[in-house]
Amino acid sequence: MQILSAFLLTLPFTNRFSSTTDFERALYVLSLVAAAVTTALVLAPVSYHRRHHELGDGEGGADDSVGDLSEVVRVSVQLTMAGMITLMLAAVSSILLAIEIAVGLAWAGPVTGAVTVVFIVLWYFLPLGHGRKRKRG
Repeated sequence: MQILSAFLLTLPFTNRFSSTTDFERALYVLSLVAAAVTTALVLAPVSYHRRHHELGDGEGGADDSVGDLSEVVRVSVQLTMAGMITLMLAAVSSILLAIEIAVGLAWAGPVTGAVTVVFIVLWYFLPLGHGRKRKRG
C-alpha cells in the first residue's frame, strides 16, 4: 500500500497530470484517499492492541484477560475487514485510472470489472466456501 500511495502522491507533480480529465482526477482522488484510509485501518489494530494493554490495570483475573483479548481480536478483525474493502477500492480505482489513461475507457471498464471479480472471489467467496466445508466436515 505504501508503494501505491507513494506513486499516487507523485502524479500531480508530473507534466501530463495537467491534461487529465475531471473523471481521471476524481479517480485519482478516490485512489489516493482510499490508499491513505487503508493504511490507517490496517495499522489501527496494532495501535489499538498497544493502547489497550498500556491502559489496562493488570489486576483482572484470567477471565478478564480472555475477555479483553477477545475484544481486541473482535475490533482488530473489524478494522482489518474495513481495510481490505478500502484496499480493494484503492487498487481497483488505480487500475481503472491507469488503464483509462493508457488505452481508454472501452478497455479500462471490462479489465477493471474482471479485477474486481478476482478480489471478490478470492476475498469473499473462497473463505465462505472454506467455512461451509469446515461445518460439514
